[in-house]
Amino acid sequence: MIIYLLRHAEKLLGPNEDGLTPAGFARAQLLAGMLANSGITVAFRTQFVRSQQTMEPLKNMLGDALEIKTVELPNLAEENAHVEKIVNQIKSLPDERVVLVVSHDSTIKKIVKKLGGGEIDDIHSQQFDKLFVLFRLPPDKIGLAKLKYGKPTP
Repeated sequence: MIIYLLRHAEKLLGPNEDGLTPAGFARAQLLAGMLANSGITVAFRTQFVRSQQTMEPLKNMLGDALEIKTVELPNLAEENAHVEKIVNQIKSLPDERVVLVVSHDSTIKKIVKKLGGGEIDDIHSQQFDKLFVLFRLPPDKIGLAKLKYGKPTP
């Protein structure tokens, strides 16, 4: 199984704003171009607009070939339950699946660790260019590639 994991693209910073900035839309488009031929067939995201908009260009390219699953993140107090739901759903998939996870700065680190990828550095509030590729190989071998994509962020 191959699992691509990333934080949503650049978000608006105003109060009650949940979408992407123009830079975020550009990053989402770049991501779609990078992953369109990767074999991704299932993707996990939160209910937030910024996660949906990050994934939207890829969905537009792949159409019905991409199944999107929304895993609610009601509040930070339920963050661990959100992580567990995503991890359990991924682990239940067949080994040959290619998966995408678009989540948030505080959850990607936990998801990578729970999937066996070990510790990764924190993703800071203005970092949007980190892309992790986790390889889960039977029986219990794990590999993790730490990449960056698009315009560098702090």
